[in-house]
Amino acid sequence: MAGAAASGSRDEIGQWRQANGLGSNPAIVLGPGSVGASKRWTYYPEAARLFAERGFDVWVVGGPGEKALAQEIVAAGGARVRDLTGTDLRNGVLAIAAASVAIANDSGLMHIAAAIGTPTMGIFGPTDPYLWAPLNPLAATVRQTKSKLPCQPCQRTVCTMNDHRCMRDIAAEEVVEIAQRVLAQISVR
Repeated sequence: MAGAAASGSRDEIGQWRQANGLGSNPAIVLGPGSVGASKRWTYYPEAARLFAERGFDVWVVGGPGEKALAQEIVAAGGARVRDLTGTDLRNGVLAIAAASVAIANDSGLMHIAAAIGTPTMGIFGPTDPYLWAPLNPLAATVRQTKSKLPCQPCQRTVCTMNDHRCMRDIAAEEVVEIAQRVLAQISVR
């Protein structure tokens, strides 16, 4: 719970988890929202299922606009997956602070997580469109199996290639594997 110190005490986070029936298992926060269709990774439901199978609780955060995505993710992931979308900002921040890792499409959640010390993975990248780039380059570095696409880094909110490969080609298994590596590195410290 690295973020606990920055956003409130461990006691406050424990009380928040208890008040919301969230238990004490390690949790992964998923932020499926984004500013445009070309920044939306569609495999959150599968990733939630994989995390739940590995013993993590999964919390979906975001605004009221992400409610439909959250319901789809919860349906795929089962009892260990909770929809926390549409709550107030304080509850979203406490969820991020209590999580082991936060995974998001967009940088708003990444900024919050960084500010409170929760390890974060950005599927797509930062808010600045000139810096947008999908996870594929990181995956290529990790696995040496993916090539850089000619349209990367993408600077559009709609896919001009009409194939959405940059996001479609990032498998849920790959994201879960990288998140587990991040968690392993943190626990070694």
